[in-house]
Amino acid sequence: MAIALKREVDIADLGSAKKSEWIVVVDKISDPGNLGTILRSAEAAGASAVVLTSGTVDAFSPKVVRASAGALFNVPIYEGATIEQVADLGFALW
Repeated sequence: MAIALKREVDIADLGSAKKSEWIVVVDKISDPGNLGTILRSAEAAGASAVVLTSGTVDAFSPKVVRASAGALFNVPIYEGATIEQVADLGFALW
């Protein structure tokens, strides 16, 4: 068992896109195991942040925490953003 403080972050804190930074945007993933795997992969690949759009499973649900193997504590997670907000910050979306 562990107790951790959830970081409160806002999409505006992400700042503008820099050439050397890249982020992962997750849109409406409903399976907690899949989100945990995405978080692990994002951390391993060096993503500077993960953005979860509205409708995506809660990143701090027990199944996501287990599946992420702690990765969600090592990469900033921005919840409830829209794809348009990310694009407005200058990130190229693929």
